[in-house]
This record gives sequence, structure tokens and C-alpha cells, in this order.
Amino acid sequence: MIPTELPPDSPFKGPPLPVPYENPWGLLGRDCLAVAASFRLQARELWRRNRQGDLRRPGFWPKDVAPLFWPLALALAVGLLTLLVVGGTKLIAPGPAGVAPAAEVSPAKLESGTLDPELLEPATVELAAGDTMSAEPKAAEPTPPAAAPIAAEESPRPDPLEAAMAQVDPGHWIRAIDPDPERGTLQLVLAAPFTALPEAQQLQQAETWQTQALALGFDRLELTDRQGRPIGRQARVGSGMILLTPQHLS
Repeated sequence: MIPTELPPDSPFKGPPLPVPYENPWGLLGRDCLAVAASFRLQARELWRRNRQGDLRRPGFWPKDVAPLFWPLALALAVGLLTLLVVGGTKLIAPGPAGVAPAAEVSPAKLESGTLDPELLEPATVELAAGDTMSAEPKAAEPTPPAAAPIAAEESPRPDPLEAAMAQVDPGHWIRAIDPDPERGTLQLVLAAPFTALPEAQQLQQAETWQTQALALGFDRLELTDRQGRPIGRQARVGSGMILLTPQHLS
């Protein structure tokens, strides 16, 4: 409602004129634009004065580089503020509620086996009332009995029979040994290169194996290839070895 009468002390005479309604949000927007324009003008003025060297600065600052003082000071202040904020955030970062941080143990102490007994004590937990209680240690699990240490250099002992026959096998022709103590027979499985030797050398090597087999307590010696085909055997009449029909092994 528009008032029809003015106050008695009003300097204006006559009834007031009607005032058009304006949206307050529109007025606020215009005021914000006016404030921004004012800040822009003030910033341009400060920029101009700083470029001309009119702003205050310390007396030790050279006059030739006067426009650089306030930009550098502002950059330094922003950097220090950023460092303080980041460092403070890391320092006040909360850990697990009510749990004290674990004590650090250096690798040197672990290797030497000497530890401070205080580091091994259970951590204390702060209660809401300010009391402290010791954290209950977990029940120690039974440790299995340690196995007897085995030296790394120890290796399975070779078979005595194989070791004995290897002493008289310069060409490594023996690929397998099949003893039969009940029959007193020793069977040697030979590699293919053995049959490529001259017949005299084959016979000499076979007799060497026969002598070694007799020394080990076997009465008969048989030579075969990997397919089980006979290569040589001990003579049934007399002594020595008999080579059968030579054949190349596959």
C-alpha cells in the first residue's frame, strides 16, 4: 500500500509519488557487478602504480627492479602458505583410533639379533577416561620342531655298483646297470657309440668289464643295447667275453 500522507517533519510537501517495484535479486546482481568493476579498477591502478614504482617497498630494494618486489613477495607468501597447509595436514593426519604407532626396528638390529626389550613390549591403548591398559598379547602359537639342518654341499651318495663300473668306463658307454644277485648275473645296457668301435677295442673293453664284475661278486656278465638286443656275453666254456654279431644301436 502506498502511503497518502507524509510525516510531519518531512521536507517534501504533498503526497509521495508511487515507486515502481524492483526485484531485490536483480539489485543484488547489479551491486555485485559494480563491486567487481570497482575491484578491477583498483587492481589496474595497483598494477599501474607498481609498474611505475610508486608503491612502498623496502629501502634496500634497488629502484631499477622496483616493479618486481611485490610480485615476488606475493609468490613467496603463497608458496609458504601452501607448504604450511600441506605439512600441517600430514602432521595432524589421524591414525587408527586409540592405537599407538608401531616402533620402527632397523634392519641392522634384526640382523644382529639385538633388540631393545622396550620395543618388544605390547603397546598401551588410551581409554576415553584417560586410563591406560596394556594390550593383551596373542597366545603364542606352538612352533614346529626345527628340522635338522642339511648341508647344501651334501648330495645323494652314488650307488656303489655304478661307481665301481664307472671307474672302468672311460668312454661313458654304460647307460644302465641291471644286477641280478640271485643268478649272479650283471647286465650292462650300452650306448650306440660302443658298437662303432673296432672289434678288438670292443673285446678288450668287454673283458675289462668282466674282470670288474667278477671282482664285485658276479659270475656272469651280459652286454645289451637299449632295445634289449644282446651284444656280448661271458664265454660258457673257458674264460673271456664273446661278442655277438655287431649291430649299430639306434
